[in-house]
Amino acid sequence: MLVKMDMSNPAAFVSAEILHFYVGRRVRALMQVVRSDGGVVIGKSTDEKQLIVKGFPPAPLTTFVEVFGIVNSDKSIAAEIWINFGDSIDMFNYNKLCQLANGELKYLFLDSILHRILCTEDCETYQTALSAMPLPDVKTLSKD
Repeated sequence: MLVKMDMSNPAAFVSAEILHFYVGRRVRALMQVVRSDGGVVIGKSTDEKQLIVKGFPPAPLTTFVEVFGIVNSDKSIAAEIWINFGDSIDMFNYNKLCQLANGELKYLFLDSILHRILCTEDCETYQTALSAMPLPDVKTLSKD
């Protein structure tokens, strides 16, 4: 199934722990489904914390689901897109991705500034902006 992404409003990679930074903004989160009841799905985020997603998912849900949506003030996600990820996935690595996308490697992920530069196809501006950003210490990226 092909899902067309709206790149004019990119979604940040999040886990339950950092959801509060994105109230009112578009996010994407992976969760292990624990329970689905009506219009609410309760799951375990990649950081082992509870995640609540509101909306009507496709049936049947697989064990792991990625959702795209807007973070509500109660720290739940109002789902726009549901993607079944199957019954097996490495939650640890996805959580590391969330940490990197919100930490020292944030500039590698599509934020609004880089997205505008890329959309205008201003390659020189993009290269200048990218070259001015520091590269992380490779040792800090290793698994603890």
